[in-house]
Amino acid sequence: MLPVGSNTKSSTCATVSSNCVIWHGADIPCAGLCKGDSVTDVVLKLGELVCDINTRAGDVNVNTTCLGSGDVTWATYNDLIQYLTDKLCDLYTIVDGIVIPPSADLTANVATCLQSLAGGTTLGVVAYAELIGNELCDVITDVSTLQSTVSTHTTQISNINIALAALPTTYAPINSTYVCLSSGVDTLVNIVATIEQELCDLEAQTGTPVQLAAQIQPYCNITNEPALSKPGTMASAYPEWNVTVSNLADTVRNMWITICDMRDFMGSIAECCTKTCADIILGFYGELSGSTLTVRSTSGSSLPSQFIQCTSPGSTITVTDGLGASYTTSFTNIASVVAGGFLDIDLSTSGLNLSTDFSVSVSYCFTNADTALTCQNTVTFDVINTVSCPVLNVSGTWDPFSSTGGIAYDFNNVYIASSLIKYRVRAYDATTTLVGNVTTAVASTIPDPVTGNFTGFAAGAYTVEIAIVSVDPVTGTETVTKTCPAQSVIVSNTTCNPPTNLTAWTIN
Repeated sequence: MLPVGSNTKSSTCATVSSNCVIWHGADIPCAGLCKGDSVTDVVLKLGELVCDINTRAGDVNVNTTCLGSGDVTWATYNDLIQYLTDKLCDLYTIVDGIVIPPSADLTANVATCLQSLAGGTTLGVVAYAELIGNELCDVITDVSTLQSTVSTHTTQISNINIALAALPTTYAPINSTYVCLSSGVDTLVNIVATIEQELCDLEAQTGTPVQLAAQIQPYCNITNEPALSKPGTMASAYPEWNVTVSNLADTVRNMWITICDMRDFMGSIAECCTKTCADIILGFYGELSGSTLTVRSTSGSSLPSQFIQCTSPGSTITVTDGLGASYTTSFTNIASVVAGGFLDIDLSTSGLNLSTDFSVSVSYCFTNADTALTCQNTVTFDVINTVSCPVLNVSGTWDPFSSTGGIAYDFNNVYIASSLIKYRVRAYDATTTLVGNVTTAVASTIPDPVTGNFTGFAAGAYTVEIAIVSVDPVTGTETVTKTCPAQSVIVSNTTCNPPTNLTAWTIN
């Protein structure tokens, strides 16, 4: 190939061969062209490629029989593509005309174990599948938990087996040395064998459970029979009585109640027939509060139940004062006093001198209705009257000018309303020699409190006592009816000694 000038221009140009012109463009792998090829090679390869394309485009060989075209040979690719496009349009038309029916409403029978969760025996397939899926998830979770638990139990069982392997081969019962059956330690087999033998021996003595059960029911049913020592039936008299007997303990309880009921009844019979007057043991004591004398029985007093107070003569109580005057009254029921009660006697209108101590006598009479035995006796006791004593206060005094001592006293006027009571006040030295004595006027004419002094005593210990003096309203005779407890007092020398070693100055 030689370069020439233009076909239309007459200007000359230099002639250069195409073999000397180099291709500086990029490589074209599909055409087999490379950078550095001559222009002659480039043009040649491009020409060959164009010719090949033209040849291939004119030779269309595609089998379209399945599309209903028959045995057709297509002249060009355009004809083939057009034919395929037409068939595709036909297909769209067919598809658009298809009517899809609604999905069938499928249901399934629910398994019995899932019916409570499904809310019935049938369920839609989709809902049933979801329910089964949820339950399957729960089962998987539970299985995982069980696997973990089984693993833990496996470890625990292994530990138990290790512990069992380490247990001793011999044992002794807890809380004792082989209890009452033997001693020391032994194997479990021997221990169980010993227990079995002892149980058999015990059953041989007591009878079998069947034999015991047959003897549980009472030989004679006395549930509704009268009790012997109490009113009512056995069931009503004894709340602990087992009306329905179902075991040996019930039977034993009823037997003991019956035995006790019989013993009480026999005891009452014995008391009825053997009690005498010697079985009546009575003692009394009195307490004075103001003008009321309360009488109670002493500890150890006893009055058998068969004895009752006589209707005539009844039981009386006589109170005698220190001057010999007496007052008698009757017991309404002396048995109530013996049983822990008391009798109050109002002495305010009795005429007794309430400043004295009292002597009391109880005359009782009881009869045994079963044996017609009558018992009478008299019990006496004294009552110390502490109410009549005033509260005495004493104190020692000392006169430094006469160097003698004295005793000052005062007490409350207990009988300030009485014109027949006086107070005698006496002082005694350490040798009980009377060193002071004064008797007041009648109580109604002196103040409350009563005060006084004894003087001219040496230093030392003394006692002072008050006596209650009663005045006979007819003869005027004075009688000491009560001497009250004495009070101790110390008379001390409290004289001040004169000062010594003094120096005096005269101040002008």
